[in-house]
Amino acid sequence: MSAPAVLRLPLVVAGRMVLAAGIMLCAGVVLLAGAEPSKPGVEDRFAVQLEYLRWQPRDEIGRDALVAAYERFIAQFEKDPRVAEAMMDVAHLMKGEFPRQGLKPDHEAAFVWCRKAAARAVPGTPFWRKANFSLAGWMSLKDTAEARRILQTIVEDAHGHSLTLARVERDLQVVCLREHDLAAAEVHCRRVLEWYNDPARVPKEDMEKYDLDGVMAEAGSIMIGAYLTAPWPKAERKRRIEALARSDFTDFELKMEVDRALEDLKTRHEVPETVVFDKVADSRAGWRWALSIAGLVLLVVMGYFVYRRPWRRVA
Repeated sequence: MSAPAVLRLPLVVAGRMVLAAGIMLCAGVVLLAGAEPSKPGVEDRFAVQLEYLRWQPRDEIGRDALVAAYERFIAQFEKDPRVAEAMMDVAHLMKGEFPRQGLKPDHEAAFVWCRKAAARAVPGTPFWRKANFSLAGWMSLKDTAEARRILQTIVEDAHGHSLTLARVERDLQVVCLREHDLAAAEVHCRRVLEWYNDPARVPKEDMEKYDLDGVMAEAGSIMIGAYLTAPWPKAERKRRIEALARSDFTDFELKMEVDRALEDLKTRHEVPETVVFDKVADSRAGWRWALSIAGLVLLVVMGYFVYRRPWRRVA
């Protein structure tokens, strides 16, 4: 190869690279022209501004200022259905405590914002289910019948989705405990712990299976707490707790919690000082009130006959 040819070689290579880059650029322009445009503008500004609000230092800014900022954001994007996410953020803010400002959790305001988020969310979306699960949890403290109705709505929307249905059973367990019905709560707990007995319920995705294991462990943990405070003899409470450890769901953390509960049970009184979950206890309390009133009435009647002696003849 001659010297001039050697000198021209880098120029030829560079020229071909420029030509190839030009062809690729033109091809990219053609592809972009034929593709559906990505929607910048409002959609991007919504996501960016919401993320900005979420990253603000809560303790330094304070709850009132943050809530006011969220309210302006919601008003700005009121037509965007995703404002439901911002409303749920406000609900979480209202549930929080802000020691620097001396603010305690405002549960009533949190409930109002949670209800707004559930009403604004697009039905059928994952966030709609998340918002309604939160709302059902709030309603279980106020109106268990309404909580059941919300959970039934989630069931109808789930279309057989295994993880969602397991979460509904766990929340129904909590609703039953709010109603002081241990027997019904145990039924729902058993359904969750036996979820894998039906192969069709086992999620195909590993992440969903991981989440489902968490739901099952939580259902067992909730039931253990209920058994510890149940108005039964210690031997019966011990038997019920141990039965959970023998369930089909053999989670290591649940086994550890069973062991901790059995140790805790040894230090408890034979009859719990505070009865939390029992309809029988409520009925016994009612009988005690009735007997007290009956005794008071009897004393009044006896006093009347002793002091007035109506049977005595008047001279």
